[in-house]
Amino acid sequence: MWRRAKAHLDRARASLTDPEDDALGLFDEFRDHNELGLALDQMSDVAEAQRAPRAVWKELSAAAVVMGLGEADAVQGGAVRRINEHLARAGDWEELRQLLNEWDPIGVYDPATDFPPDEYDCLYAPLMRLLVQGADTASVVDFLERELSGHFGLDPRPSRPEQFAARLLQWIRGNGNASGGEGSQSA
Repeated sequence: MWRRAKAHLDRARASLTDPEDDALGLFDEFRDHNELGLALDQMSDVAEAQRAPRAVWKELSAAAVVMGLGEADAVQGGAVRRINEHLARAGDWEELRQLLNEWDPIGVYDPATDFPPDEYDCLYAPLMRLLVQGADTASVVDFLERELSGHFGLDPRPSRPEQFAARLLQWIRGNGNASGGEGSQSA
């Protein structure tokens, strides 16, 4: 049982937005000393701070199940509740994908068929990391321009990365609308 729980915790750690986060030191210590309930609790704190993707919450939930922990648990019940809540609403990554596809700086996304849904997957983790770490507009614009010119081989100006960066910052602060609307730009 403990080996399976550790495997779920390790997969959760590897799926974080920033798996090198300094806050993981305490998690590692708990995990290494087989204090897996405490490790689960610590990992849920780190995952919450990083606005972790759904995959992290699924692994944490699986670890809790393997350890026999539920929301009524006297010690880890709060962590299990938090994990379940985040799992139920872990849509940030899907929303970021939707925002990138709506922006569609290379002009290949077809909203009628949702094809290709993964064209901008290479941007997700570094972009989410920037946003979660509180990057300013200039830093987000710089990242988008570098990716458009370096990775996609495009002139970034026609896709208006400064407008998209502003939209992303509004979204990450909870004031945005991920379903299109104002600010949506296509190349």
